[in-house]
Amino acid sequence: MLARRCCVGLSTCLISLLAVFVATHSSAAAQDASPQSATAAPQASASPSTIRFAVIGASTSAGFGCSALDVREDGRYGDAVDLAQFVKVACSDRKCIVTDLASGYFFFNPIAQGRAQMDRALKSKADAILAIDFLFWYAYGSDGPTGEPLKDENDRAAKLEVGLAQLERCHCPIVIGDIPDMSRAVGKMLSQTQMPKSETLAALNARITAWSKEHANVCVLPLDALSRDLRTKGAIQIDGAQWAATKDQPLLQNDELHPTARGLAGLTAMTLGTLDPLLPIALQSGCSKDPATILRALLASLPKLPEPRAKPPATTPEQRTPTAPPKSSIVPLVTNLAA
Repeated sequence: MLARRCCVGLSTCLISLLAVFVATHSSAAAQDASPQSATAAPQASASPSTIRFAVIGASTSAGFGCSALDVREDGRYGDAVDLAQFVKVACSDRKCIVTDLASGYFFFNPIAQGRAQMDRALKSKADAILAIDFLFWYAYGSDGPTGEPLKDENDRAAKLEVGLAQLERCHCPIVIGDIPDMSRAVGKMLSQTQMPKSETLAALNARITAWSKEHANVCVLPLDALSRDLRTKGAIQIDGAQWAATKDQPLLQNDELHPTARGLAGLTAMTLGTLDPLLPIALQSGCSKDPATILRALLASLPKLPEPRAKPPATTPEQRTPTAPPKSSIVPLVTNLAA
């Protein structure tokens, strides 16, 4: 009986000691861990998420005739450039993937080209689509809405609806351009039959504005207003600042239709600035919207050009080595005229 009581007493004592030990150890561990949990594991700064762009459209986006040149102390740097390259350098502070689908041959068949480009843009799973000159050849050109020759200006309105139907397939944020007046290019890059009448342009742009208001994922780059400012002021307004042509760096090429590298830098800045409010917050930072910064970054990315071959030094007539006449391979016939 006594042994049983001692055993019970000892068991109770051991259990009590164990409970005290566990409680004390848990309390100490909690005290040690509490300050560390607030300071020892600070949150890593969130890096910008990867953003995926798809560029669709015609020759302006494709960089037709657009090249950049940078002369440095160690040589000349240059290359042909397009909208996709400008977007890449503008977003160089973040991970940026650009699928370039624009084509300088869009005008040959805008109906087929537009459908094919949108097919590929949707397959690229882009976060945003840049389509600043996508609608241009749905308004300009000599072809109607089904590819047949244009009959009248009503065909231009019908063809525009084909382009808008392609854009409606996209549900991600998309930047489109309205239709600029490029009448100065008639006789250069455009024929008179390709040029819409001024009242047609006004009606088409009114339709684009109304259509965009029905689609929350669409923002419109005012190319018509930009082209008007360029004609009258020689400059365009970007976020309240003037981006002007210079003597050495005009904004338009000599064909009066396609932008230069300086002009394309301005369009890139406006495109990214216009797009930003439509993007999720995680995708809004990390891309420059300043045209000067974008142009400098583009110039810095150019490859070095090979050195031109040196011309041989000019020589005077006195320095030239006289050349002996070639020996004839014909043995002269000697005729004996002995009398």
